[in-house]
Amino acid sequence: MEKFQAILKFASKQTNFGYGLVALITACGEQIFSSVAFKCPCNELNFIYGLVFLLMPALALLLLGIILSKKTWKLTTGFCHRNSKLCNWRNLKSMGVTVFQISASALVAPSTWIAVALLHGSYYECAMTGANSTSYTEVVCRGVNFEAKCVTELQTFPCRNTGNEIEEILRTVRAHSQILGWLVIASIMISNLLMICVAHCFSPISYLQLKFWKNYTEEENDLMNNYSTQNLILGWLVIASIMISNLLMICVAHCFSPISYLQLKLQILGWLVIASIMISNLLMICVAHCFSPISYLQLKFWKNYTEEENDLMNNYSIKHAKELAKRNLTSFFNQTLPAKIVTPCNKDWEKISSLYKFSTKDHFYSTLHGYIENKDKTEGCMRLASMRSNEFANNPPVLDVEDGGTAAL
Repeated sequence: MEKFQAILKFASKQTNFGYGLVALITACGEQIFSSVAFKCPCNELNFIYGLVFLLMPALALLLLGIILSKKTWKLTTGFCHRNSKLCNWRNLKSMGVTVFQISASALVAPSTWIAVALLHGSYYECAMTGANSTSYTEVVCRGVNFEAKCVTELQTFPCRNTGNEIEEILRTVRAHSQILGWLVIASIMISNLLMICVAHCFSPISYLQLKFWKNYTEEENDLMNNYSTQNLILGWLVIASIMISNLLMICVAHCFSPISYLQLKLQILGWLVIASIMISNLLMICVAHCFSPISYLQLKFWKNYTEEENDLMNNYSIKHAKELAKRNLTSFFNQTLPAKIVTPCNKDWEKISSLYKFSTKDHFYSTLHGYIENKDKTEGCMRLASMRSNEFANNPPVLDVEDGGTAAL
């Protein structure tokens, strides 16, 4: 795990290497997905089916890139409370530059998917053989012996790749796809080169100072948050497990039964559901961050604090419960007086167990934090007393004990 974290840290610092790694993973995923999960229906669904497999994964990767970008949440956190500050031209300019940087980073994976898919040609071939375009069909079928039949039955050719003339038509369609793929790659590289040149050309500082500035911001971000790499690994593992499980289910379905018309519609509907879920999640997260009363870094600190507090609370509870149980058992079997162990009373537990809503006035990050800061203002209470046998009937249901010693929840 430490070696994997070191690789991710190196990739995050080396921007070009990170982009290349993302592009390589996307290209490998597209090749596996197209060879295993994609199967052209060879009917009137060709056009929709091909476009869905070409564009919907690219859209999902675009949304995923926006969600994983830290700049997205730095920009959107508290945005709705800063409306008065947006009228400043400098703020609008910096916001536009940030949106451009987020878009440029998020477009690496989807553009790679589209370019590799076009070079492979399967999606484009399926889509264009079912396109309702008479002019394109006539161009593709021009010069063959069965031109009239080719125009009407072109959508079935991907499943009937037997015969020289049919293979020639399919090679023509794949050639169009590969030409578009290389044009996409060339346009991406030229646009990236132009954007980098323009950004460096208008830089107010020198190259070495710009490099020092970049190194400083990277080190500052690493020191600010030591959990970013672990969260990134967890996120990618969750995404990879979901994709692998879906891919295995599709493989099993393809291996043991021929794909039906209903399954084709279900696959298209599945991609639409995935895209709608990702879009709705992105919108909900953006709205939640937009109305946040605190900044991105403070929100991040709050999250780290609550995670650490929960972990320490669990450790302290286990340790204290073990000491109390050991004290009681030792006193029972040795028939000695119990040692004094202070236990919080019921009111204390109740005060720290309530749900907490962050307030910018108090600057407390949890109910426990607020309880400790206001401890001097509250009345003290005695520690939890021993419970007599006739008090067991008054236990709340959550503390009822079943046979076997487990609490009923």
